[in-house]
Amino acid sequence: MVDAIANGRISYSKRALLTVELQGEGNVIASAKALNDAVISRGDVSRLIRLQAKIDGEQLTEYNADGLIVATPTGSTAYSLSAGGPILEPQSGVFVITPICPHVLTNRSVIVSDSAKIEISPASTEYPAFLSIDGRAPLRIPDDGAVVVKRATVTLPLGVLPEVSFFSVLRQKLKWTGSNL
Repeated sequence: MVDAIANGRISYSKRALLTVELQGEGNVIASAKALNDAVISRGDVSRLIRLQAKIDGEQLTEYNADGLIVATPTGSTAYSLSAGGPILEPQSGVFVITPICPHVLTNRSVIVSDSAKIEISPASTEYPAFLSIDGRAPLRIPDDGAVVVKRATVTLPLGVLPEVSFFSVLRQKLKWTGSNL
């Protein structure tokens, strides 16, 4: 990598970022950028939480799950992949919403345009829900609160070697050889 930088052979992949807002009583309580994901989870209570999800103001569904992940293509190969989500190509122009251990087997990952506004709110106040942005310390979501996720107006230029593609890295890390033998 150092040699590629010194010789001007480095290239950059512009990675989408999320802007994540935690809202309560109509006000923004916290806001941050995320490269990987925003995770809404149940915290340390071993119970399902109920979450309402909307896309551009339209009801998507109510999730009964351990939580919900909203991931960028970069984050799709992290927690979302571990929770059963798809792998997204970095320049695909989409985000993925992946439920964590959903109670309903038909609740699966949903891929949405990265121009979508994703809103997630507690559907029940029986158990608290928490927001973690790129693994940072969790923030409690107010009972009447919401998490709003949109594409950030800025991107992250990630340095990549010109001879190393996303798919070659994927094959190497996942030990894909093209054969089951």
